[in-house]
Amino acid sequence: MEKPPLRLQSESQDGGELVRHDMGLQLLFGFSLFLVMFTVGFKVNTITKDKASGVWNRLILSPVRKTEMYMGHLLYSSLIGVLQIILVLLIFRYGFGFNLGDQYDLLLLVIVIYTLTIVALSMLLVGILQSPEQFGTLFPSIIPIMPLISGVYMPPGTITNPILLGIAEVIPLTHAMKALTGIAVYGYGIADLWLPISKLLLIGVLCMGIGINLMERRHV
Repeated sequence: MEKPPLRLQSESQDGGELVRHDMGLQLLFGFSLFLVMFTVGFKVNTITKDKASGVWNRLILSPVRKTEMYMGHLLYSSLIGVLQIILVLLIFRYGFGFNLGDQYDLLLLVIVIYTLTIVALSMLLVGILQSPEQFGTLFPSIIPIMPLISGVYMPPGTITNPILLGIAEVIPLTHAMKALTGIAVYGYGIADLWLPISKLLLIGVLCMGIGINLMERRHV
């Protein structure tokens, strides 16, 4: 092999160095984002519990505005979710030596937007379902399917079915994973993140608007 007849050289599409995909980092992000859905979802479900127990009606008679009541629940759920993800990433970064890159501000931005989107998705499910018990039954059955469709547990490009790829586009986990792995593995900047962030914001706005509308109509 001192004088091989052929030499093979691999390059990225832009001619730069080919970066090896880190599957361990993908799984770290995937499980972190997956588990926070349970935390946020069951926190948001307390709104339904308050309405079923009559606490919500008592709060309406108080000087507190309905907007403030919703914002209190939603901000609290979002804060818990963001702190949970940050804590997990810090443990794996400094406890197990995972390389998350050096763009922590962009990682935090994506985490916050993703958590707000999951809060909105949970609000939509709360608006569709009729009781806290229905939410507690259906929510844990739906959430575990999302990482499978989003390809969290598989290398990129494994899922090629157009139907599954289409469904994955409406799952927030898909776009958050693209953004986080892009930042940590491929060094994405803010210009590279506008598409997944825009999709997360769009899903969040639609879910929040429809969810609150359904809850108010049902309550009336």
